[in-house]
Amino acid sequence: KLLRLLTPLIRGSKSGTVLAMKGSKAPEEIQLAAKRMERLGFEAPEILTLGEGKAPETATVVRIRLKA
Repeated sequence: KLLRLLTPLIRGSKSGTVLAMKGSKAPEEIQLAAKRMERLGFEAPEILTLGEGKAPETATVVRIRLKA
């Protein structure tokens, strides 16, 4: 739902990128939304794990970009 709402705003931005903080279920959520993301014109998302080995807890961030 969030990408559908954000897509018009992202299209008007320079980077065309969304960063979303997600939990450990990010891979499953991405798999469920893959077809919808493709229809909206997004590239395959990247899952980033931040703070690993440097912070007490890690953060999972998903980076999604519009296709050029």
